[in-house]
Amino acid sequence: MKILLDARMLNSGGIGRFIREVSKRWLKDSRVSEIHFLGSRSEISGWLPKFDTRGIGKVVRWPGSVYSVARQIAWPRVFHKLSKRVDACVFPHYDVPMVGHPARSVVMVHDLIHFRFPSGFPMGVRLPGRVLMNSALHKASRLVTVSQYSRNDIIRWNPSMVDKLSVIMPGVCDVFRPLEESEREDARHRWGALQPFLLTVGPAKAHKNLELAVEVLAEARRTQPDLRLIMVGAVGRGLRDLHRRAAALGVEDAVVGLGFLRDEYLRELYGTADALLFPSKYEGFGIPPIEALACGCPVVASSRTAIPESVGDAGWLVDPGDKEGWVRVVSEVVARARVKNPTAGRLWASGFSWDQTADKLLRIVETAA
Repeated sequence: MKILLDARMLNSGGIGRFIREVSKRWLKDSRVSEIHFLGSRSEISGWLPKFDTRGIGKVVRWPGSVYSVARQIAWPRVFHKLSKRVDACVFPHYDVPMVGHPARSVVMVHDLIHFRFPSGFPMGVRLPGRVLMNSALHKASRLVTVSQYSRNDIIRWNPSMVDKLSVIMPGVCDVFRPLEESEREDARHRWGALQPFLLTVGPAKAHKNLELAVEVLAEARRTQPDLRLIMVGAVGRGLRDLHRRAAALGVEDAVVGLGFLRDEYLRELYGTADALLFPSKYEGFGIPPIEALACGCPVVASSRTAIPESVGDAGWLVDPGDKEGWVRVVSEVVARARVKNPTAGRLWASGFSWDQTADKLLRIVETAA
């Protein structure tokens, strides 16, 4: 089978993770004879040779940024050259062609955040996001989402999608596993983690609700004054806003922003943190909690939307509107007054497999071809 894959978001957050992990497995799968990667030639060419041992990957430049008019205009010219050479097109994001949409396509809709949390997006993105998502839902041959919650949410919004919508959950990368004792000591010194610390992983977007993590830190430090908060993936204006909130609460020196990190370094932080905090108000799934659990890290997470599907009973679920509840649970976890068996967390995380994810998605692509 020959596949056209939109890889424009190859290095972008959870969707980028999905593209990379699925692609690595498809490049080895005998059912796949060619993959045409659409996107940035430099990004894809820098990544592809590491995994394309059979030489079946092709790079096709598709200019234009997410939600851009330029990208929509370029599509007919790009696809005209490939339409007779591929069996199906796969779009891991709903920013798909509105004109000349391929007849055989699989589109992933991770969530309905443009509809459920519009305030988290600038005005210039809200309307295009809604229009593109609506177009994608109606024009795709098959739809895939990443949780039962998102599936139910999409069907509530548009019941006509029920017959072509499937759920395929993400996996956990092999790199995320418990640290050996020697690794733990090295990691603590690398990150200055000789004192207890809380960890957040994700961008400083409004729906991620990271301000709650800062507020929980401030309250928890009343009884645990050495406690710190390390934030991975929070950058730019969002991080500056969080630092301002920390300063107002008197804990600015206890909040550290590290930007984006390689998986190897993220594993070290999961392996030495006292707890991962995941206070999001809205998620289509939530990969950081299962990564943390795979590393043996305690998880305190939001009880809303799809997050319980990624945490299960392996972590503590607290409503993000219950600040006192968060402070109580986090303080007890750090003080070891609340304990869950880390083996149970690792066992839960082991149920999320990228091998299974890639296989299930390929089977759906075959039905669309």
